[in-house]
Formats: sequence, C-alpha cells, structure tokens
Amino acid sequence: MSRAVESVLKKEPRSTASRSALSKQGKRAASRRTAASRSAAARKASHTKGAKARSTAAKKAARTRARRR
Repeated sequence: MSRAVESVLKKEPRSTASRSALSKQGKRAASRRTAASRSAAARKASHTKGAKARSTAAKKAARTRARRR
C-alpha cells in the first residue's frame, strides 16, 4: 500500500481500513492497470525485496498454491 493511501486511511473510520475494504481497493486499482504494467511492478518489487525476503515470499507462494490444489 502506498504511503499516500496509508496516511489517508489513518484519518478514516476503522471499517474503511478493514481487510476486505483494502482488498477491494487493491483489486479495483489493479483491474484498471494493464497486465504488462502489473507484471513490471511485480518484477520491480521482487528486485528491491532482497534475497531473504524473496525466498520467504516464494515459500509462502508455494504453500498457498499447494493449499489451493
């Protein structure tokens, strides 16, 4: 979540910053972007994450994929 969104949400009621509200906002924002744009953002994020965090994220993703099968 961006710092701008985070600072705005701090001024809002708690229900606005709920897990489901943030999820909806994120999905809406992502749906307005092209696949290439989302992919580029993901590549950039993984690049700045660092080896340890990238490894942890990969393990979590593998767990999630296994659970959904």
